[in-house]
Amino acid sequence: MKVLTIAQAAYIAGLLDGEGYVGVTRKINTHYTSYAVHVTITMTNLKVINWLKDITGIGRIHNVIKSKNHKQKYSWYLRVDEIKEFLNSIKDYLIVKRLQASLLLEFLSTLRKVNQYNMLTVEEKIEKELIYEELRKLNKKGDIV
Repeated sequence: MKVLTIAQAAYIAGLLDGEGYVGVTRKINTHYTSYAVHVTITMTNLKVINWLKDITGIGRIHNVIKSKNHKQKYSWYLRVDEIKEFLNSIKDYLIVKRLQASLLLEFLSTLRKVNQYNMLTVEEKIEKELIYEELRKLNKKGDIV
């Protein structure tokens, strides 16, 4: 990732606060539960999306499927190996999604290679699930009760 100026980091944090998503999704299988981490910014302005990729040197751009009565949207999204450095570079400027960023960084710290001979401990599974549930509550649309 490229080094950001304070102004760039603050602007990107504002974009993430207003147009972004920071979270974890979960898939439950009969044999295991898997999680995927996400940091995305979605908007209709392709110029800003391209700027994000250029200025950070990371991320991918995806055209969001256009619905009948809406403008074309574009997403800039990060791979799992890009998220930690990115969030650490902008987290001090986040307002709305600061807690989500902290929780996602905590979640990333729990990741390790797991295979059939090296399963997660019960404690690791509980920790991942607790962070997932907290992020899910924070990202819920509508009023927070």
